Amino acid sequence: MSIRTVLVGMFTLVTPATLVAQHVDAERPDRQAAITVVGSGTVEVAPDRAVVRLGVEREAEAADAAQGAVGTAATAILEAVRDVGVTDEDIQTSGLYLSPIYHRDPEAPRDEPTVRGYRSSLTVTIRVSDLDLIGTIVDRAVAAGANRVEGISFELRDASASRAAALAAAVEDARIKATGIARALGVELGTVLDVSEQGTGSIPPIAMTRAESFALSDGATPVNPGRLQIDATLVVRYSIGAEGGGC
Repeated sequence: MSIRTVLVGMFTLVTPATLVAQHVDAERPDRQAAITVVGSGTVEVAPDRAVVRLGVEREAEAADAAQGAVGTAATAILEAVRDVGVTDEDIQTSGLYLSPIYHRDPEAPRDEPTVRGYRSSLTVTIRVSDLDLIGTIVDRAVAAGANRVEGISFELRDASASRAAALAAAVEDARIKATGIARALGVELGTVLDVSEQGTGSIPPIAMTRAESFALSDGATPVNPGRLQIDATLVVRYSIGAEGGGC
């Protein structure tokens, strides 16, 4: 086979594919001119529920003694918070933990550590709808045997309306940004081509127990619920018209 024959064969094989690619490119419409912006919205609302996490921890020489002491304290804590008005539906126990406590003799560091006792712990989670009772619940639980306050957080029982308000604020923020860009470019802002949500979230307030926080009427540990911050972010793409259209 001559060199010329090979070259002609290659040309015959490659040319149809190239022609098809060129045909597709010729039919592809030009991408519509657009302005893409990121809109952010924030809404602050007062929480209407608190989650109080309390811990019980006990140590004893025997495992059953340590666990039994935790169980006794937990029972007393549950009774104490029920007396304040908390229902069983709003109380949850979790994180039951039991482990040996090892001791290593500093005079013999190479020796195997020995078990000197056992440590047991339990977490009690309480949902509180009456925020004025938070301090009282903490004080009663501590008096009943809780020796750890693991945290107090605040939330909304139904955050759908607040999230919708944050999204609406993000839409308005995007429109203002796009309008400003279009005006600066001297073009007319058109309709929304597409929009995508980048997520909504909330920033819970930190439970305050300082002296400057408000004191509850019964003199219990002061706790300030603060306000929840709910954020929303959108990416919005607008079409634009001819130059000189104005906004």
